[in-house]
Amino acid sequence: MKFHKFTKSSFSQVNHYLNQLIVISICLILIEEKVLSKEVYCKDRVIIVGAGISGLAAGQKLQNAGCDVTILEASLRVGGRIQSVMIGKDVMIDLGASWIGGTGKGTQSKSKWDDQYNPIYQIALNNNITTIASLDFDEGANQVFYTQKIGELDICQNDLNQYFEIFKDHLRSHLPLASDQTSLEDIFQDFTVKDEKYNQKFLKNFTQSFIYAFKNAADSDQLSARYVVSKQKFVGKDHVIKGGFQQITDELSKELKVLRNKQVVEVDYLNELITVKTSDGEIFSADKVIVSVPLGILKSKEIHFNPPLSLSKQESIERLGSGIMDKLFLEFDKVFWDQDSVWFNYISDSDYKWIITANLFKYTDKPILMMFNIGRDAIAFSEQSDENVLASAMQTLRILYPNAPNYVNYKRTNWGHDKFTKMAFSYMQVGSNSQDPINIAASIDKKVYFAGEHTTFDFLGTAHGAYISGMDAAQAILDDQ
Repeated sequence: MKFHKFTKSSFSQVNHYLNQLIVISICLILIEEKVLSKEVYCKDRVIIVGAGISGLAAGQKLQNAGCDVTILEASLRVGGRIQSVMIGKDVMIDLGASWIGGTGKGTQSKSKWDDQYNPIYQIALNNNITTIASLDFDEGANQVFYTQKIGELDICQNDLNQYFEIFKDHLRSHLPLASDQTSLEDIFQDFTVKDEKYNQKFLKNFTQSFIYAFKNAADSDQLSARYVVSKQKFVGKDHVIKGGFQQITDELSKELKVLRNKQVVEVDYLNELITVKTSDGEIFSADKVIVSVPLGILKSKEIHFNPPLSLSKQESIERLGSGIMDKLFLEFDKVFWDQDSVWFNYISDSDYKWIITANLFKYTDKPILMMFNIGRDAIAFSEQSDENVLASAMQTLRILYPNAPNYVNYKRTNWGHDKFTKMAFSYMQVGSNSQDPINIAASIDKKVYFAGEHTTFDFLGTAHGAYISGMDAAQAILDDQ
């Protein structure tokens, strides 16, 4: 056997080839990473209209991918319909989104989310934001029911739960016959229960609002029966965020360029370079634009698009419902209600205002109640003075608790009159269909993209739906590179 004699120059040559091979391998790895992740290719200037959670989610993802991102926000603050403020000296309350709707992992039927937490909950976990488990009002929470004439209802909780289940079964059995034009009220028009203790019209009306209308911020004759239970939900308990939901949007916005007091009035995408005009006359240029304003703003047509939005997109915008839900927070000197109950429910035989009140003492250790109105009642109250609204709320509260003292502090929302939102959250209105959110979300010519809770059918009307839509819009831009 012959052995080759390696000289010093031979070793040097081999070493040179090995070094070249290492360099080539590293280059191949980097190229593979670039192919698998288009983020490193993003050179676009992107303008995002609106600094709500969908716009912030999109902005963060695109900026991390290398895009030049500017967010134009009409108001003077970040967060959109997520807004935390103080009541009294030391309690933070949420005027908008209040609950993380299921913490996961997974949803009811979408395999895409298997083994994943609700993304809002994931942000909280990643940033050590404290959350507290709560109970939804139809998921076993301790609650009390009252009526106008007899005070606390003489039907026990178990009987009421049975009635609610009969109610839900009735809807399920009639859904196959429902069309896009069938309202929730239509489904229950002839609904009766043989048991005499349930045969009260006011109980039926209350249940429609209690189970369905409240969660959709609309009245039962406005809600599409076909889609009223179509919304996906993350499994697990709902959580509230100690110290306010706004911690989520504050975290998302930390590294982003957000220009406040910049109300967008025009998006011109006729030419290759898109121009965005604000109400003060300033013009911004971009390669891509994400429009993440609320559905209420799209409906108002306060933003002019050139060319105009397609007829299909405009029709979908009109068909979806802009829900109205307003809250009234009342702080007292002391707790005078049942501290262990999560919800206090008012079953009126004549007037359906203030039917649901939440006990915030359980989450804040402060004597605070949160009262709700939705739909037409909320719209009616939006036109009234604080004095009249407070008087009405206290009248209802003293039906529940006749010796209720006067409040010491209050905060009131009026989302329908907020000029930069004009609504609370979206719902499937009579006449709408499952394609409408998809139509609204569809991008235009790989230039203009849309995000917001109204652009996701599965999670319509939710904060996590808004976040997911922002991530989806950002990914669409990266995919279109």
